[in-house]
Amino acid sequence: MTKITNTQNRIPFYVLILFLLAMSTSFSAQEPGQSPFIDPNDGMMDMSKWLKTDHGFLPVPMVITEPAIGYGGGLSLVFFHETEDRPKPKGQFLTPSMTGLGGLYTENDTWAGGIFHFGSWKQDSIRYLGAVARTSINLTYYGPQNKPLFNGVDYNLDGLFTMHELMFRLPDTRLFLGGHFSYFGSKSTFDTDLNIPGIDKWELDFNNFGLGPMFKYDTLDNMFTPNKGLRIDGQWIFYADGDDMAGRNYQIIKTNARSYFPIADNMVLGWRLDGRFSTGNVPFYSLPFIDIRGIPAMRYQDKNAGTTELELRYNLTDRWALVGFGGIGKTATSLDDFFEGNSHGAGGMGLRYLIAKEYGIYSGLDVACGPEDWVVYLQVGSAWR
Repeated sequence: MTKITNTQNRIPFYVLILFLLAMSTSFSAQEPGQSPFIDPNDGMMDMSKWLKTDHGFLPVPMVITEPAIGYGGGLSLVFFHETEDRPKPKGQFLTPSMTGLGGLYTENDTWAGGIFHFGSWKQDSIRYLGAVARTSINLTYYGPQNKPLFNGVDYNLDGLFTMHELMFRLPDTRLFLGGHFSYFGSKSTFDTDLNIPGIDKWELDFNNFGLGPMFKYDTLDNMFTPNKGLRIDGQWIFYADGDDMAGRNYQIIKTNARSYFPIADNMVLGWRLDGRFSTGNVPFYSLPFIDIRGIPAMRYQDKNAGTTELELRYNLTDRWALVGFGGIGKTATSLDDFFEGNSHGAGGMGLRYLIAKEYGIYSGLDVACGPEDWVVYLQVGSAWR
């Protein structure tokens, strides 16, 4: 396993150049209205017509720049399914069902492959999200805030993952209630034979079964790149090892709120709050962590983690937009210690192109600066999931 170190100033700006060239392609050889990739109204590249066909899919190239796993790439194909019983709501964008599959590989030999499906039925009164993936991820463990390992220890996390969520809308409301089930059969291998503080042997080979309730309140006008509205998600998941249901169990509560405010005709302000809290015998790789663009995934972990982030989108034209973003996060072993210790922040800027007007899908690049590195992210839809 190769440890990724000293990636400062390794921003691949050639990726941005290639993206701009691809987005500016006008397919000039096609007559307006003839190509499924050209909007007949403005003559610009647009995939709405293609996605609405029976064979329509959105290729999502993955230019991976996540510092936690190194540079790499991959590809996803997302197929859109239209149904007659789910008309377009007034004042909102189309909300399709989707099926996707793909894979990725990075320079530190991390790889993953899987398939997912998002379904919406009965005029969006029932929603389902499911996924199956096989992963082999090479990461660095830095320990919780009260017992940090300053140089980190490399490890491999290998396993099979599946997740299923089913939610039902309360009549005449924007509130969904439902349940979550997941399984992750994991095996962890460290690059050292020494005992690592805070990690027990049982954590290295653990069958995580997760089950619990969840809710979603959703008034967003668009599931991809919202312009207005509020979405609040919450889940309380109980995890246990299938071989020892009584002894090795833990709980994780996740709450997430994001809201969007149109502050001008061409400007949208977004605000995100994220809280992750855990109790019990939590495996080291399941500890909550700070999740902000510019900070490596799982870099700052502990029993509890909180994040807040702002994003401003300025529409230069009907197709092109600039975004600026910044956030701050904190971890703590207990809630009593949450306002003590160090905070970690990051921020940056990005460029967006409206690639599918009828769905409100923007795509583009973000350049973020964190406490230790610069990072580039390729985005399709909102950066906030």
